[in-house]
Amino acid sequence: MRCYKCNATLSENDFCNRCGTDVKIYKKIIKSSEAYYNLGLEKAKNRDLSGAVECLKRSVKFNKHNTNARNLLGLVYFEMGEAVSALSQWVISLNLQPEKNIADKYLDQVQRNPGRLETINQTIKKYNQTVQYATQESEDLAIIQMKKVLNLYPNMVKGHQLLALLYMKTGDYEKALKPIMKALAIDHNNTLSLQYYNEIQAEIERIRKENGTADRSGKNRFPQNRVNLAYVSVPETSNQGSNSDVVIPQTKYKESSGNGGFIVLNVILGIAIGVALFWFLILPSKLSQQKIEFEDKLAEKNVSIDNSATVITNLQDTITELEADCVQLKKTIAGLEEENEALPIYETLVGGVELYTSGKYLPAYELLKTINLAEVEGIVSDENFTSAYNGIMALNNVQVALIYYEDAYNNYYSKKEYDTAAEKLLLAYALNPNHVDTVYFIARAYDLSPTSGSDAQAKPYYQEVIDKFPDSDRVNNAKSYLSKIK
Repeated sequence: MRCYKCNATLSENDFCNRCGTDVKIYKKIIKSSEAYYNLGLEKAKNRDLSGAVECLKRSVKFNKHNTNARNLLGLVYFEMGEAVSALSQWVISLNLQPEKNIADKYLDQVQRNPGRLETINQTIKKYNQTVQYATQESEDLAIIQMKKVLNLYPNMVKGHQLLALLYMKTGDYEKALKPIMKALAIDHNNTLSLQYYNEIQAEIERIRKENGTADRSGKNRFPQNRVNLAYVSVPETSNQGSNSDVVIPQTKYKESSGNGGFIVLNVILGIAIGVALFWFLILPSKLSQQKIEFEDKLAEKNVSIDNSATVITNLQDTITELEADCVQLKKTIAGLEEENEALPIYETLVGGVELYTSGKYLPAYELLKTINLAEVEGIVSDENFTSAYNGIMALNNVQVALIYYEDAYNNYYSKKEYDTAAEKLLLAYALNPNHVDTVYFIARAYDLSPTSGSDAQAKPYYQEVIDKFPDSDRVNNAKSYLSKIK
């Protein structure tokens, strides 16, 4: 552990031997970060991924330079199908520790596969489309779209949860059980998955009970496993009547008719003796044994609960103490953060990524535009930053261009506002010039505009459709309209 002020190696003392800075609270913060990292690592090994995320978030909150915790947080996110969040953590980690950082390897593996970023983009796009279908109560379309998402990204826990929820909404609880089991296989202790699982199981049990009650024949009313087969005998056909409720198995031994009363008395006496033996000898023994077993199990549970309560109490005390101590370090930490000019730039990039993954494409575009790569070259020397920025901008620009296009399409068709449509389509074109419909409708908007000379502005866009998209369905129309412009 090194001093945060002079970077000297710290000893066991509560002050730095070189500069004399009080590092007692600082040591507690670093140790707490490591404790949460170890706890998160243990949870990740046991596939409690959501629990691991919470612990690792706390770890990097206490010490943002804990690259081991940040890299592991990225891996856990990636395992849960949240690739963009994983990439964000690795980019920040590499900025904080450019040398000897395994995050460089993780990012390189993603960047070497050009199809993976496209898969991530398609996954996010289809997931957002699924949510839109669900909010519109188009459950069938949402289920189809969600299945496509999970085919692209089978580890997406949120995707399995959403698919299960859609099945639950349609009343198909048997099908809902399958995706929620897959979600629990990925993240064992996810609270939302467990909640869905309990609700599904309860509903399935209720439906099965209702189905059993509805069977009036009585064949399925009592389960077969309640019958003790050791006391069932199959009689031969007799002449005592087929509707008798008591079946008497055949036997070779016969009593004389004169001793019938004696036989009945013996049977009653035997039953009474059997009941007495069971009640006074066998039952107390069994009850005593069960009581001992129950008390042993209860004692074990109490010990476990006491231990857990002690751990939780200690941890809460530590958190309370650290939060109080952190107040005293705010000025020092603020001063250190001011020295790192690159951190706000990375935070802006991460903020843009988070907005993009939330489907807020326009706010993401406005935020990411504030980063000027030419100006930050002297501040951020990491090549991965430029690569990550260009990647997220390319993905987001496609979505923003689509928003502009759809808005312009409304002006074009519904309102016949061709000049306004042309302006918005040009914005979409600037962000994504490879969308044939955008180019085509720019030409059409200019062609139909009442503004004088606008038809001449349509000519280069008609020609671009013909030259750049020769296989498009728009080519024939573009040629026809172009020939009519003088």
